[in-house]
Amino acid sequence: MILPLSTVAQSDLECCSFLCNAVIQDLNE
Repeated sequence: MILPLSTVAQSDLECCSFLCNAVIQDLNE
């Protein structure tokens, strides 16, 4: 199954944002 590049990029951005936010929260605690 091949996904459109835009869909993959959007998904990766959402995942990255989630992970980055989690890391920042861990650093702030």
